[in-house]
Amino acid sequence: MVDFAPTKPTEKVRKEYQKYLIPGEELVLVTGIGNRYFWLKFLFNLPFGLILIGLPSLSRLYREKHSVRYILTNHRFIIKRGLFSIKVTSAPYDKVTHITVDESFTNRFIYNAGDISLITAGFDQREIVISHVGDPIRFKNFMEHLILRDKQKSQDSQRFDEEIRPLKLD
Repeated sequence: MVDFAPTKPTEKVRKEYQKYLIPGEELVLVTGIGNRYFWLKFLFNLPFGLILIGLPSLSRLYREKHSVRYILTNHRFIIKRGLFSIKVTSAPYDKVTHITVDESFTNRFIYNAGDISLITAGFDQREIVISHVGDPIRFKNFMEHLILRDKQKSQDSQRFDEEIRPLKLD
């Protein structure tokens, strides 16, 4: 079962996340924690929830499913966390130095989910963690494709600027 399949965002999703985008930026993908991870954890905790022991675990899982969104655009990666209070973290693709995938045995073979760490450039070299994403290897490859595409576009733009600059001086 493939948990991560990149598809174009619907018009409803575009409108919902438009406020997080800068002018000229396009929404490429919006996803959250993996569906398989959510449903297997939910079904595992449901019997305990019925006897009140698992209610905190079920509520945390439900909150994570509905409050965490991973947004990929044509220029940057955005994490939106929260339902009532919101925290938004973003990293431009040109600042991502490398990507690490972490899949435990259980996450890999049972949940088909994993964590992805983005290491960004800067004085503190922040690590951004994408938790419980479905099919993390495909997600990482898709992100690397977007990063390379962004890098090629910026190089083409620089070449264009270098060609135009002498014309402006004359």
